[in-house]
Amino acid sequence: MMHKTRRVAAILVVALVLAGAVGLGGGSVAFSQAGHAVSSTLARLKEMIMEIRSGESRDQVPLPPAPSNDAEEPAPNADVRAVMCTARFFNIPVSEQAVWRSLKDQGIELIKASSAPETYYATLTREQAERFENALTVGPITSPRILVGEGNEAMIGTEAFALAWLPTISTDGTQIESSFSFHDGENGFEIPSVTADEGGVILVRVKGIVPTGEDILILLRVELPQAQ
Repeated sequence: MMHKTRRVAAILVVALVLAGAVGLGGGSVAFSQAGHAVSSTLARLKEMIMEIRSGESRDQVPLPPAPSNDAEEPAPNADVRAVMCTARFFNIPVSEQAVWRSLKDQGIELIKASSAPETYYATLTREQAERFENALTVGPITSPRILVGEGNEAMIGTEAFALAWLPTISTDGTQIESSFSFHDGENGFEIPSVTADEGGVILVRVKGIVPTGEDILILLRVELPQAQ
């Protein structure tokens, strides 16, 4: 298919700006707990991809830019517990596949989430994520931040794939449970109930959706805004 002949680097930079959706407040259904909600989310992700490919993406809220280190974090709604997710996107070329060994060296095993597309995930501590990133020789394509209310979905779409994220926070605020829905325009699946420590990182590796052989790497750091 012609739309998959382009490198994801260019796709990500454009589509992350055009197709992010951020929500605070409300009370959307946790899609990890309701089959019809999962199906609805996957359908919306596929629709988002099709809209981006056709240039007809509408009713989307642009993602906020990643703030500088001295910038203040946006204040969450006082009535809603919010979670901040910093999403770092990478293209991992065939020549850099050895980087995955650095995870095994840390005793981290990737869990297979889907065969179509072939997708794996793992949870990392802040320190493990830093060591892993230090092993990378490529920089992130982009690093947007998403602030979303607990129990609400945030969606990121590109011409190659779309991802939905729904977080919940433990009572003591030390852990964040995330549920993800993923679609590549042809196949969709869910990764339910991935628990990471506050400030930890969820790593997602997707293979086979870029014809050049590059892997897509997504690092999602989940943390509570300082205001909480």
